[in-house]
Amino acid sequence: MLSSDRPRRARRAEDKQRRRDQLLDAAAERFAEQPFTALKISDIAKAAGVAKGTVFIYFPTKEALFLELLERQLLDWLELFDEALEGGRGPWSSARVARLVADTLDPRTTLTRLLSLLSGVLEQNVEVEQIAEFKRRLLARVAVTGALLERRLPFLVPGQGARLMLQINALVVGVHHTAKPGARAREALSLPDLESLRVDFSTELRTMLGALLVGLEHAGA
Repeated sequence: MLSSDRPRRARRAEDKQRRRDQLLDAAAERFAEQPFTALKISDIAKAAGVAKGTVFIYFPTKEALFLELLERQLLDWLELFDEALEGGRGPWSSARVARLVADTLDPRTTLTRLLSLLSGVLEQNVEVEQIAEFKRRLLARVAVTGALLERRLPFLVPGQGARLMLQINALVVGVHHTAKPGARAREALSLPDLESLRVDFSTELRTMLGALLVGLEHAGA
């Protein structure tokens, strides 16, 4: 291979990544405006300023595109979460960890919506290998955050921090479905006699995660 080929190939790779990022940004923009089921590839292409066929060059299905968007959103949150866990010294209380999780996830509606779609929607129309690679990358990344949680919560045994991250995901998905239902359900819940069924995402997640952590601490005592 000629040495002059390397810069050219690098530029092509950079151009491809920029295009992927452009499509992901457009998908996030449209997803903020309408539900996943209503979104079309043509909508995303229009928002990105490209032809519909261009989207399929990079992503074979709408679900494949949004799975990559989920990964990007998740990695951004994990980086923020890790930075917070690394600040200061000494152990943290269960309440402090629960509050950090809730406070950092509450404004990230795109992420929590995508997490709630992962198993039942996104993974249903994606190649098995893409799903496997996504989960392998996630497994390695979550291990890093899990180790930080083990430093802050001394009652966690080695490896339990990563398992806790999976439990947090389950809580997030469950609370999201309850706190952020569809438009018609929200309208119904606005009725005075259904007020007791309204759930605040941040408050409920903080309460449930706090209870889980207290239970884990007592179980290990």
